[in-house]
Parts: sequence; C-alpha cells; structure tokens
Amino acid sequence: MNMALVIATIMFCETGHLSGDERLNARGDFWRGQHHSFGIMQIQPDQVIADVNRVYNTSYSHEDCFSRHKSIEISKRYLEYWIGRYEKNTGKQATFRDYLMCWNGGCHWYKKTDPVVLGRLNKYANKGEAYVRSINR
Repeated sequence: MNMALVIATIMFCETGHLSGDERLNARGDFWRGQHHSFGIMQIQPDQVIADVNRVYNTSYSHEDCFSRHKSIEISKRYLEYWIGRYEKNTGKQATFRDYLMCWNGGCHWYKKTDPVVLGRLNKYANKGEAYVRSINR
C-alpha cells in the first residue's frame, strides 16, 4: 500500500488540506463539551495514542498530535498494526478503502453493522477516493 498516499488522503479528509495549523481542533468534532481529535491527522489521543503506546511500547503524548512529523508517525503505526490484524483475522488483503475506514471507524471498522455508522464510513471513504481521483487527473 502507498502509505504516503493514505496519509495525505486522511489529512485531506480530516482537515480539508495538507498543511496549515497543526494545532487544529476538529471542526464540529465536539464531544462531552470538549474537542477530542487534534492536529493535522485529527488524532484521538484516548484511542489512537493509547493503542500505539500499548502495542509499540512507546510514550507518545497528547502534545504529539500537534507535531506534523509525530502525528504522521503515530498514524502510520496505528494503521499498520490494525490493518495487519484485519488481514490476519479475515484472510483478506486490505484495500485503500480499508485503510480509510480503519482510520475513520476505528480498529474494528469491518465488524460494524449499524446502517448509520456504515453510511458515515462509506461517506468518508468516498471522499478519500474522490480526492485521489482529483489528484490523478
């Protein structure tokens, strides 16, 4: 998989651009009175960073969400681990769309059955695929 393209696509889907304010909080991503996704990759520290630290025995922190370099590193590790688990558990090779859905829907995106949730996951993946088509013209 072209991880650079996956990361660029996620950045675009999450923030609408590939550069800019790395301290960006999620627009409209407000839960229990506070933002919970941060930086250019819109990382959720309680899920993504916690998983990466557990799996790789690292010590990333909430502040690392605001470093472009570290947020990309964290995202790659998260995706590589959970996509690897998906491939092992299902016997399927992950597609580009699977990477997008994993990022947007969490590590068990492929087990979700709620039509509303599936609609959101598909909308996100469609947005990512449209972005890739637009840069390949």
